[in-house]
Amino acid sequence: MSHRTTPARLRLRFLSNLAFTLVLASAVPVSAQAVTISFIPVSDASGQDTEPNQMNSSPIVFDDVYTFLHGDTSSIGFAHTLIQPQNTNSPHQRWRFPMEFDISAIPGGSIVNSATLTVTPASIFLFEGSPFHLDLYSYTADGTVTLSDMTGGSALSSVGITTTALSTISFDVTSLLSTLVSGSIDDVGLRLQQSEVPSSLPAFAANVTGIELFTSNDSTPSRRPTLTVDYVPEPTTGLLLAAGLIGLAVSGRNKR
Repeated sequence: MSHRTTPARLRLRFLSNLAFTLVLASAVPVSAQAVTISFIPVSDASGQDTEPNQMNSSPIVFDDVYTFLHGDTSSIGFAHTLIQPQNTNSPHQRWRFPMEFDISAIPGGSIVNSATLTVTPASIFLFEGSPFHLDLYSYTADGTVTLSDMTGGSALSSVGITTTALSTISFDVTSLLSTLVSGSIDDVGLRLQQSEVPSSLPAFAANVTGIELFTSNDSTPSRRPTLTVDYVPEPTTGLLLAAGLIGLAVSGRNKR
């Protein structure tokens, strides 16, 4: 006995096939769905820490009390240490450079394949050719850099600076971005700072060891700090829609 194909039966067949197609689409390899997006800081600024003893102290000891903010309007950010000559009354200074990014364009729950912070130096100072390390820290961000962002946080990685050549510097922040995106956290705080402080005080000239970086205010976009993220949008939407269509198909079949 043959069954006549009714419009209702055709609709059920269409819904079932569409749901099956959506489920298959959600299982497509992540490489076929990857999206790459780049962000520049919504806020970046340098903070200055002045050594309490100012001059003639050895070794140099900073107290991590940052009292001056070199604000968002500057096109240069600092991550260096300035040791003044012994024959002046100028204080020793240490500078750090925090940046904050808004990644709300990445849907929560997405899979992060890779994430890279890239900065471009404006100048590099190697006192008497001595190399130093540029350290990257993460901290809890709110979209605006303040003096409290100069300290604390978690160390992520370090890059050795051995030459004054002005080439871009990159840091892998994939693990951090994966954690933030999976937790639907929209603000990323990253801070660059010099890890070694010179232990001697040269009497003949200021000892500047560190790096100056172009900021988000630089007139050349390619020199601005950039956070580049390659990710796969979370697949929940397609699966939920497929589940709903399957539910409609089953409900329609039960009413027959």
